[in-house]
Amino acid sequence: MGEQENKEQVSTAEKSGKTSKEWRDWLDVAAKLIGAVAVAAITWIVHDYDSKMSLTTLQSQREQAESNLRAGMLHDLVEPIIGRPAQGEDIDPDRERLLVELLTLNFHNHFEFKPLLLEVDGRLAAKGRQAGRESLESVARRVSDRQINMLGAIAAMEQGKSASGPVFEPISLFFQQTSELIKTETPCSTDPAMGKQQQRAAPFVGGLMSQPVCVASPDGTYDLTVSVLAADFKSRTANLSISVSRGGQRNILRTVDFTITPFDFPLTDNNELDPDHRFAAVLDNLDRDSRIVQLRLVWFPRGYIPERERPVDYRAVRSLLGVGGK
Repeated sequence: MGEQENKEQVSTAEKSGKTSKEWRDWLDVAAKLIGAVAVAAITWIVHDYDSKMSLTTLQSQREQAESNLRAGMLHDLVEPIIGRPAQGEDIDPDRERLLVELLTLNFHNHFEFKPLLLEVDGRLAAKGRQAGRESLESVARRVSDRQINMLGAIAAMEQGKSASGPVFEPISLFFQQTSELIKTETPCSTDPAMGKQQQRAAPFVGGLMSQPVCVASPDGTYDLTVSVLAADFKSRTANLSISVSRGGQRNILRTVDFTITPFDFPLTDNNELDPDHRFAAVLDNLDRDSRIVQLRLVWFPRGYIPERERPVDYRAVRSLLGVGGK
């Protein structure tokens, strides 16, 4: 009996030893697999992070290189253009105009040039340089068209993602001065088709009273009532009043009064209604003979933020860097 018990104990111990060895083998294999998977996962995460950071860095370096190139070229051109005026001597208005035109054409996305353009235009007017003023306005129209086309390209890309998105289409508005007083109580329509029908010529009276033009946003969220309060055909400026209301409602949310000039650009001179809605008014023409004020109203693509505002999404940055907190 003793020998039999000893044999059974030895057999049990051997089986227990084999089982423990098998478990150790399995644990060893599992540990190796988990380690390999963890290494692969970490490698993929690091690669994905590096790819995102590389793309961001590449884009930043590209923008910086373009800005440095423009700045370097303009720096080299400043002296040949404006020369070295004697102390106390004013710069020639035409040379100053040429420099400002180059600055505006190359850096219009980043800086607000309206005050500088108005100053140069005033100097040209004081010197009777009408050809120079026309050249300055021509450059301003080129910049406005370039910015509007850029906004249209962005809107087209967004519409490619969402076929049901609103159509990007600058709206032309005409106001003609008359001797008749015309009033209207017609509210803006929420129907886009009706809204377009209301975007018609609207006479204004003596620069004081006007028949407003109603313009609906592409998605019908907002209605704008645009009025010309006064127009100075000599200085080529117009005083506008734009009332903002919710689509189909009479309650006015806000009223924006401002003087529009040929040097108002969409990306720098615009109005934000909410994070998704922004519009700008551009002065196309002030015709002294026909007494017509021609405007273009531009609705920005939904949610678009101009580059010069340079927003930073700190939550996205923290998430990308893996910093705690949501």
